[in-house]
Amino acid sequence: MFSPFGSLSFDQCRKFKSEHIVCVTSHISSRQTIAVSHSLFTGQQLLPPRITEHPLDVVVKRHEPVTLNCNADGSPKPTIEWYKDGEKVRTTENRMILMSGSLFFLHVIHNKDTGVYWCVARNEIGKARSRNASLDIAGECNDRSNSSYSLRILNVCY
Repeated sequence: MFSPFGSLSFDQCRKFKSEHIVCVTSHISSRQTIAVSHSLFTGQQLLPPRITEHPLDVVVKRHEPVTLNCNADGSPKPTIEWYKDGEKVRTTENRMILMSGSLFFLHVIHNKDTGVYWCVARNEIGKARSRNASLDIAGECNDRSNSSYSLRILNVCY
């Protein structure tokens, strides 16, 4: 917590992965917890990932390309993983994770591509999860309720 003299004191510090120190303090009245990490080897401050661009819902025509974006800050730079309907996304000849962390589909072919996606940014300090984004094919009903009934009225799926 911050002292009246402008310094910061820590409740707990521990060594992490031999070259890092992680210190944690909390302020009871504001219910805030602050974690400060520092690399003993490089002198670099370590920060957990923070999602800076969340993926957005998208409706795409069949056979068209599409990109779901995800960007994150952190130190060291976080890696990005993608999940679809709770399963980790694997790279295929049609689907790949770009160097930027975005998920690119060369062309959305079938309902296997539709679903709810999110990204997870990870580094050695922690992880952050994005908001959910739905990928749907234009003109098709994608029933996520697992029922076998789907009805289209005036281009709206029910």
